[in-house]
Amino acid sequence: MRDVLLEAAHHGLYRVHWSPKILDDALGHLLQDQRITEHCARKLRAAMEDVFPGAVVNPPAELAERVGCDPSDRHVVAAAMAAKAELIVTRNTRHFPAEALMSVGINAVKPDQFLCNLLDLSESAIYTSLNKIVGRRAKHTDSSPIGIANALIESLKRDAETFASRISEFLITEASP
Repeated sequence: MRDVLLEAAHHGLYRVHWSPKILDDALGHLLQDQRITEHCARKLRAAMEDVFPGAVVNPPAELAERVGCDPSDRHVVAAAMAAKAELIVTRNTRHFPAEALMSVGINAVKPDQFLCNLLDLSESAIYTSLNKIVGRRAKHTDSSPIGIANALIESLKRDAETFASRISEFLITEASP
């Protein structure tokens, strides 16, 4: 999911923003779940900061205090407000109720909806992004591009089932030799 979202941003389909706390939290979850090592977390952070130098926002702590969302997630709303973002893409939309965000002009959407919207906006950019991910992963493994494409689709099904379904035929066809 992370790779797809970042690759789509790299292709100019949307502007990505995060605060240092958001990035700390995201990497912390990956470390806690043992999905990456400390070394990989440092490399990932450096790569994200290098590729998206304008992504970091440092909102004042009190910026989102008046927003009625989950207190532990107000820093996310503050970052969105500081970036003048219209959307927060999150698996956990219940922590960002629409009625609370409406007053600041922000909506929270699930990754599946967001990725489907990007696919509708520019199929070619999404498919280019997906093929770059498959190609990048193929360089670092002994797996075939078709196997990598299948694994990517399977991993996307967890949080973006509709998107995964929509891209599966194209991606597998494109990844075939």
